[in-house]
Amino acid sequence: MVKQNNGFKVAKILNSGTANPIVNRLSLQFFDILGRNLLSISTEDLEKIKKLLFELMKKMLKAEEAKISYLQQENLAIQKILSKNGIKFQRNAILYDDPTEDLKKKFEDFLVNSVISIRKVVKIADIVFNKNFGDGVGSLAKYLSSLFDKKSPEIKMIEEDTLWVKELFDLRRLVEHDELELKPFNISFKPNGNLHIYIPHLPNGKASVREYIEITLENCLTFCEDIIALLLNTRCLKGIKIVLIPEDKRSDFGNFKYTILLKKPPVFP
Repeated sequence: MVKQNNGFKVAKILNSGTANPIVNRLSLQFFDILGRNLLSISTEDLEKIKKLLFELMKKMLKAEEAKISYLQQENLAIQKILSKNGIKFQRNAILYDDPTEDLKKKFEDFLVNSVISIRKVVKIADIVFNKNFGDGVGSLAKYLSSLFDKKSPEIKMIEEDTLWVKELFDLRRLVEHDELELKPFNISFKPNGNLHIYIPHLPNGKASVREYIEITLENCLTFCEDIIALLLNTRCLKGIKIVLIPEDKRSDFGNFKYTILLKKPPVFP
């Protein structure tokens, strides 16, 4: 299925249609803004940005796919342990299927695609500002901090995202050097005979992997969306501004979070 809107087309890919928030908010939303001809960006650069947005969307969908696959396999492993045939007892040994290695691979896929997604945003910034930030999200954050007042909402957003982005890149670096060690899937029996299942946790033990990927996928989507809106806002023509749509009005705007309007207090019907 292919959806056409304002002169552009987005094909259904990776089993995800236009109702998927990643497709809608990272592709349709910004293609709509770029298609209004209200930005001081050349046609050539607009096409480059559209290509990067499409690549970003695909990487985020891959991260989502890895998250879903991880959760499904972990859930199946837990269900099997709890089934009658999930555990076998031998003298001095307990036998069960350990999914840790497969889960680790899925988590690594999630980390890799999430980091690449953020790097695509940096590439968009290269075009918007005609600079070379490399793959350095830190360099981009530093540059953006020089453009806005220290007490502005933009700086607050950047500061709030710094910790989780750093953690994501640190975990990705461990994968790159084959040094990522998760606290593994495990089971034990309490003195009263009750079974306890331990699911994989991050190296620091503060959160389970399933908690981390749920939160980080949403953080990554929101970060990419907000930073792209911020970047494009710096190139709006005089009298034009990209604005945040109130949550209770977004269903009237295709479930977009942002739209482009004349630079005056927006009136939402």
